[in-house]
Amino acid sequence: MAIAPRAIAPSTHFLFQREIGIVLLVLFLSRVFFFGVAWLGLQVNTEQSVKPHPDAFSQSQVWSSFIRWDSYHLYDVAVRGYQSDALYRTAFFPLYPVLSRVIGNAWQNVWVAGLLVSYLSFFIGGVLSYLIARNFLQKRDALFALVLISFFPAAFFYSAWYTESLFFCVSAAALLAHLRHHRWLAIFFAVLALFARPVGVGLVATLCIIEIVAWVKRRRITLGDVLWIASVFIASTLLILFYYIVSGDGFAFLHSQGWWGHRLSDPITSMLRSAYALITQADIFGRGELLIATLLSIPTLLFALWGLREKRIPFALTLYSFFVVLLPMLGGHLYSFTRYILLAFPLAYFAALKIQSAWIRSLLLFLLLFFGGLTTFAFTHWQWAG
Repeated sequence: MAIAPRAIAPSTHFLFQREIGIVLLVLFLSRVFFFGVAWLGLQVNTEQSVKPHPDAFSQSQVWSSFIRWDSYHLYDVAVRGYQSDALYRTAFFPLYPVLSRVIGNAWQNVWVAGLLVSYLSFFIGGVLSYLIARNFLQKRDALFALVLISFFPAAFFYSAWYTESLFFCVSAAALLAHLRHHRWLAIFFAVLALFARPVGVGLVATLCIIEIVAWVKRRRITLGDVLWIASVFIASTLLILFYYIVSGDGFAFLHSQGWWGHRLSDPITSMLRSAYALITQADIFGRGELLIATLLSIPTLLFALWGLREKRIPFALTLYSFFVVLLPMLGGHLYSFTRYILLAFPLAYFAALKIQSAWIRSLLLFLLLFFGGLTTFAFTHWQWAG
């Protein structure tokens, strides 16, 4: 009598590989969507006042359409550095342009290198964000959170010559390292985030607060603790020293904010100034962005505050999100507010926990795709879509 072979359960390693494969597919499809919208937009509207850089993708307007606005300032920092005749560019932090310049030297094309940095950072950051989610979310919820992150209407910036992808990658790496109790690795990536974007200070502050709370709870400080906090101050000093060397002003990154219309304000004043700008803003896309930012700013901040009470999500993630949402509301206006929400990616974990209805999730995905299409079309056609 033949004996049926015993079923062998798939190995944990195989299941993990399959999960990562699904994650990569979701990330890839999101890039296909935004790239496809840009391509379709060029077919529909060919009179888009294209301003290609002479060294950019002269043979491909689709790739060039993701080089807009701040891309040119970042490119000049990468190629020329912080020149004395353009110190307003010190508002753009050095990590992304430096990486683009280093890689671009090998290919003789800094534009290609910058987009390569953006795409690689997005895919690595996407995988890391999923690994973070799997520490406290089921597979279904973690994948939904990843969809929210990668198809968010402002997520086309992850495909652009912008710093968003790189910051997403290093901040996700820092938070994952923190969750796995690698505090030195966590602060290393947090410092990289500090050199990538101003809101990196929110990530550094998050790790410092949690570390200090841990010291208070155990009522003692070790030599390792002292060295750890000293490294934070040393890294911050290095950033100031860097700016002093390149511009003669260690706080140039702060002083240049005024050139871009930023001033230290409370959230209500920032909202009122943005509401007033709605009246004077001529560009319909600019008005749309300001309207959405003004309407969503307080609810998003309250959502982040609500997340701080969620016990199922590690406190570091919700505290970081709160800082990232709050900081741009202190800058005097709400331009580009949606880009900052994009960087507060742990909010997607909280949303995945709270939104369990299949039809609401489907509706939300439809809205993401609809508004993602609009914002991508606007951005690639030189309209304001911060």
